[in-house]
Amino acid sequence: MSDLVHRRQKMPWLWPDFIFSHLNIGKRHDKNLKILHSFTDQTILERAQELKNAKANVEQDDDNVSEETKKTKKRSAFLDMLLKVTDEAGNTLSYKDIREEVDTFMFEGHDTTAAGLNWSLFLLGSHPDVQEKVHKELDDVFGQSDRPVTMDDMKKLRYLEAVVKEALRLYPSVPFFARTITEDCTIRGYTVPKGVNVVILPFALHRDPEYFPEPEEFKPERFLPENASGRNPYAYIPFSAGLRNCIGKW
Repeated sequence: MSDLVHRRQKMPWLWPDFIFSHLNIGKRHDKNLKILHSFTDQTILERAQELKNAKANVEQDDDNVSEETKKTKKRSAFLDMLLKVTDEAGNTLSYKDIREEVDTFMFEGHDTTAAGLNWSLFLLGSHPDVQEKVHKELDDVFGQSDRPVTMDDMKKLRYLEAVVKEALRLYPSVPFFARTITEDCTIRGYTVPKGVNVVILPFALHRDPEYFPEPEEFKPERFLPENASGRNPYAYIPFSAGLRNCIGKW
């Protein structure tokens, strides 16, 4: 599916839906899309039924549950929150809204994560001095242990975190994305009217020498706390920014 989408992006004559849908590539695209959507549909329906059954069981056993147990809060899974969410007017998300979010989490996330890891490993392999620093940091935190990584460990791996961030600066997994302007604005003397679509290029933005001196160089130290402090938060947006930023960032 990824291959079909990328090929269509590079071939403008395939952009019109009417033409695309009548070609073999379009028919293969639609067939694959049905498979992906059926997987998501099944996941949502199964979880919705599980939540419904769980709610019924809780109501049935409510008299036997202690007050302390009732007060205990458990973090909800992402899909559970989508199924339960309501807005201020009491409206729930439509099934289509939920499926689009689940599609994003299931299918968008694996490709971008793989790309980020690939570039991080490539850059580490190309810079033995940086690789040595990462190795030392890992040895300092884990020693000879092969135990699982904990959240406390992650907080200590500051240099490794800087390496990943620098890799995403040079090679963001999503090198460009689009937004619809909701109000007139002026950017460096250019007026951008409300309603137009604009393309934002993190690949180019991350190479602005005003914020990243020697922008083509791989320097993880840029993202150590003492060096990143005070930098414009919108100078580095590998996960987009604002209300529509990527949920995978968290």
